[in-house]
Amino acid sequence: MVNLACAPNLEGIIDKITVAANIPTIVTIGENCLVYQRSLISSAEKPYDIFLAADIESAKELVDLGIGFDLRIYARGRLCLFAFDKKPSLEDIEKARLIAMPDPNVAPYGRATYEFLKNTNLLDEHKLIFGRNPKEVLEIHKDRKADLAFLPLSFVLANLKSENYFELDISYYKPIEQAGVIVNKTNEAILLFDFITNGEFAKNIFKEYGL
Repeated sequence: MVNLACAPNLEGIIDKITVAANIPTIVTIGENCLVYQRSLISSAEKPYDIFLAADIESAKELVDLGIGFDLRIYARGRLCLFAFDKKPSLEDIEKARLIAMPDPNVAPYGRATYEFLKNTNLLDEHKLIFGRNPKEVLEIHKDRKADLAFLPLSFVLANLKSENYFELDISYYKPIEQAGVIVNKTNEAILLFDFITNGEFAKNIFKEYGL
């Protein structure tokens, strides 16, 4: 059995890959990937065999600490603007009263959103409401506390099944390179990690969902 912890933007995606790998796996997706990184650093028993982060820095820190091994970039994330009631546009950002987005202090997609807003001269700090993960950002928007939401494109494609999104120009923010590491080098973990990071099936699934 392989215990795999991953970034929340992989919800609805990673299970398709682990099932195809045919390796018994427990997938853990929660608040944000920093939770798992910190638990790996603080726990002597290392509760996860594989860690798939939403950035490269979280994975690299584990390598630097001698906890993670064989760092590989497995996906490159993209951002989109989402609205429940219509297909949004950049003009809607200026018109919006409040906008939900991932917290840039804890979420790589939040840092990318902030960078996008700054580089497009659309940043208005007073409009922003932060969520710790895509689900929380979506809830803020759903509860009408915000007119729009910035979300990972992968999360929208995999979970919302909606066309009410506008993909943001990647030239206005740094590529969101998502990296993974092996923590416990069991045979099953090594095989699964290679399937996720090198296998054609996984690459096609990631591509299908905007990664």
